[in-house]
Amino acid sequence: MIEPKEDMARIALMLGYYRAASRLPATIGMGSSCFDRRVFLGIFEIVGASKGFITGLMYSVDSGAFMCHARKALSMSELTERKICGRMPLLSRSVAQQRGRGNFNYEPTAWSVDTFITHIAPIQKPKEWIEARIRELKEEVRATFGSTIDSVEMVNLIDVIQHFGIGYHFKREIYEALSHLHDAKLVSCDLHHVATRFRLLRQHGFNASSDVFLNFKDDQGNFDENIRKDPKGLLSLYNAGYLSTPGEEILSDAISFARGHLSLMLDDLKSPLKSQVLRALKTPMHRMLPRVEARFYIEEYDEKESKYERLLELAKLDFNTLQCLHLEEMKILSIWWKNLNIGENLKYARERLLESYIIFCWSLYYEDKYSRARIMNAKFNALVAVVDDTFDMYGTYEDCKLLNDAIQRWDEEEVDFLPMYLRNLCHQFITTIKNFEDELEPSEKYRMPYFVKWV
Repeated sequence: MIEPKEDMARIALMLGYYRAASRLPATIGMGSSCFDRRVFLGIFEIVGASKGFITGLMYSVDSGAFMCHARKALSMSELTERKICGRMPLLSRSVAQQRGRGNFNYEPTAWSVDTFITHIAPIQKPKEWIEARIRELKEEVRATFGSTIDSVEMVNLIDVIQHFGIGYHFKREIYEALSHLHDAKLVSCDLHHVATRFRLLRQHGFNASSDVFLNFKDDQGNFDENIRKDPKGLLSLYNAGYLSTPGEEILSDAISFARGHLSLMLDDLKSPLKSQVLRALKTPMHRMLPRVEARFYIEEYDEKESKYERLLELAKLDFNTLQCLHLEEMKILSIWWKNLNIGENLKYARERLLESYIIFCWSLYYEDKYSRARIMNAKFNALVAVVDDTFDMYGTYEDCKLLNDAIQRWDEEEVDFLPMYLRNLCHQFITTIKNFEDELEPSEKYRMPYFVKWV
């Protein structure tokens, strides 16, 4: 049974993304993280050709190959039609009054709840062995932090860990290492090292000056010709440029300069660098979802001749372990959704359970300690999606007003005044959120009134 403890503030923060989904700016900043609006839809385009991150993308440490189960790919236009990032309900005259009820030509969901209820993850080793091996490898990596003196090697180590998405295991070690790098004098003239060091420092909240890139400009203020033939350095410069603050023209110039030259040299690049450049040009690393980046980087890093073998093994095992946890969470959610029987009673509503889980939960907080928050948030978003469809596509003005009043009063007795087809929906909406309180520890229950008021 999954019972990790995590802050309800995380849930509220994740829920805020649903309300803002339809009016997102080009980029969304959140602490040290920044997401491109297209990522919320693009994540499905990236992995849409398989059950991918949820059902089949398990990495085999022994075979070194991803095992994928084919699934129809979704184009961006199809995703838009399905309104994955739909609008929140508004108390305006319903669309249903303008075109009548019943005009809902929706395709069935590509991911049936039965898929996750019956799915069994292809684990290669016993769970106990994997957990013990992860603990052993984590200690070895911590020892590597302690024995690494050279600043270039330290930057490369932290960079690989970040790409693998396992930085949450080594927060203290990474912070201490970056603190030392920040205080030490920068003596390197290598563009890749300077740009990567700059990006890592800013990602972790250090005040790194962009003046370090002045060394790569000529007397006319343009980037030097010598770095135009350094694709690895240009890629690092390009990714570093997206951590700019207002007014840092040098980083804006860096993005334009690096993007132009990387695009010109694409045909001459070899794998895995070519794959990394293509991915960055589409979505810069700072805006890439960590699990998406980890999925690609593990495979690319495995092709390199010189690599941290223990770190690679840890990344594969960690990816598998989290994947199993995410599958278990989707199984719990699928059973819950099936028992609600909302889809059978409300034919007009689209099933968005998986979208609610991936886009608004898994994509933001994927670590195991946020398991409970992901499940709670996915339940809430799935029900809100049905309410959204009710307002947008089916309910009359009077029906929607009654539903809004019932939710605002937060009283189950109000359910009896609703039209018959909305009673179960309203009851399940209120009951589900009230059940969240039962899952909280006594010391956490004080948060629920604030959460209900927010809803």
